[in-house]
Amino acid sequence: MAIKVTSTLSPVPGGGESGSPIERPMDKVDELEKEINREIGELVKIREEIEAVLGQLEDRNLRDLMKYRYIDGLTWEQIAVKMHYGFQWVCKLHGRALNRLRIKEAIESDTQSML
Repeated sequence: MAIKVTSTLSPVPGGGESGSPIERPMDKVDELEKEINREIGELVKIREEIEAVLGQLEDRNLRDLMKYRYIDGLTWEQIAVKMHYGFQWVCKLHGRALNRLRIKEAIESDTQSML
């Protein structure tokens, strides 16, 4: 559509629109590109925050499990296969990881409130 050059008749000289037929669609493309880049930046920031939180887990298995799920987007079944664990064990480990992260969060918030 950006390079469509079909002529149109208009009572106003020059078609009554500003910019060439190519510029208008390209402006829209530029707007969309800026929006996409802005959203990518937000997603990168969120990923960095998730990685920082997961980095607080001292147990490598728990850290790997959480990374597979929340960074790589694997299903619980895929994680179980990848880690050579049963599905139920993966679910149990996930609960442990969440509890450890909650405990760390509680300790940190208590420490901040004391200051």
